[in-house]
Amino acid sequence: MNELRESLIQLPSGAELTTFQIGEGPDLVYLPGSNVDFRLRRAVFSSVLVKAFRVTTFEYRGLARSKGPDGHWRMVDFSDDVVGVMDALGLHRADLIGESFGAMVAQWAVLANPDRFNRVALACGSAGGAAGQSFPFHEWLDKSAEERARQVLLHINVGNQDIAANDPQRFDQMVAGRVQFEQAFLAGLAQADGYRRLLQARAEHDCAERLNTLTHQTWVMGGREDGIAPVPNQERLAALMPVAKLRLFSGGHDFLWAGPEPIGFLIKEWG
Repeated sequence: MNELRESLIQLPSGAELTTFQIGEGPDLVYLPGSNVDFRLRRAVFSSVLVKAFRVTTFEYRGLARSKGPDGHWRMVDFSDDVVGVMDALGLHRADLIGESFGAMVAQWAVLANPDRFNRVALACGSAGGAAGQSFPFHEWLDKSAEERARQVLLHINVGNQDIAANDPQRFDQMVAGRVQFEQAFLAGLAQADGYRRLLQARAEHDCAERLNTLTHQTWVMGGREDGIAPVPNQERLAALMPVAKLRLFSGGHDFLWAGPEPIGFLIKEWG
């Protein structure tokens, strides 16, 4: 059955997380990017991934319908949430896919709980620190919506820079669409300061000096036109782990769901 099952889970930390499960087969945890709201973007639920795995995912504390406790949030809090969701839903071990911010959280989760995960895929993420930080979204949060949208689009796919230079009318339409998405995303936050607090934790991400202990079978996946987590970040991330392999795909920061190739490749590799 591919019926989507949604539930609200309360963790001992005080976090209240909206979780989702769909599909049948081996367990796989999918950790999305930092602007997740599954009311707005649902590509994972209609992908071939759910035909090969029972996929578990959730909206992070502070985003969409999920909430977190008071105080400063750290990356370790987000990785603890991953294991907390697995415990609450009865998942002892699972494969793990992390995308963008989710790839950062995945690093923390596997390093802290190596026995809870089988195979790992890190898509358009960064190791942090000396191995490369990702785009500083936290520095743009107080800019105008249009300015944020322009900067995100110029980096999410470097090919957009040519569009901005050669077809400004089309680029303006892209900016308007991005602004509309961001407005809906921010309006949907159940915790008003949640996105800001998540981005502050994201800015502190740094696993560069610890990834040499991660010996799981790992695919590092990146988009060739990604300017948010660019190819050099992917190369450095893969080089830090003893048995990691690197695979690049056409596309930008959103390459994972832009076409069937990336997920199809991963299912074949993990088949």
